[in-house]
Amino acid sequence: MWFALDVVLVVLFAAAGRQSHNEVATIVGIADTAWPFLLGLLVGWVITRQWQTTTTGLPIVFQVWPAAIMLAFVTWAFALAIRVLAGDTNSGGFPFVALGFLLLMLVGWRIVWGSVVRVRAQRSNDMRD
Repeated sequence: MWFALDVVLVVLFAAAGRQSHNEVATIVGIADTAWPFLLGLLVGWVITRQWQTTTTGLPIVFQVWPAAIMLAFVTWAFALAIRVLAGDTNSGGFPFVALGFLLLMLVGWRIVWGSVVRVRAQRSNDMRD
């Protein structure tokens, strides 16, 4: 489920990027833009083991540091490398925009959701006391 959310966010990034450059937002076009980032995301999930739990029992997918930040950086680095290997460019501000978006989206929802989970757990503990 959480991987699917990350995939949706990466696809939205690709669609927004195409729209900002006045490129046609077809499914094929968006897929062509998104695939390096989706592959990077998959590698990032494997490297950071997002499906496992921490020693505190909190799923790693909700751990902001280091897991989510590492996920964003791994996704970014692999995607940019794949783009170059595929013949695309990473010129101008694109690498910075891509990193900013990935940090905002891949880390942002984890901060929000992790906060909700912690507040609920605290309330549950308070109710027991």
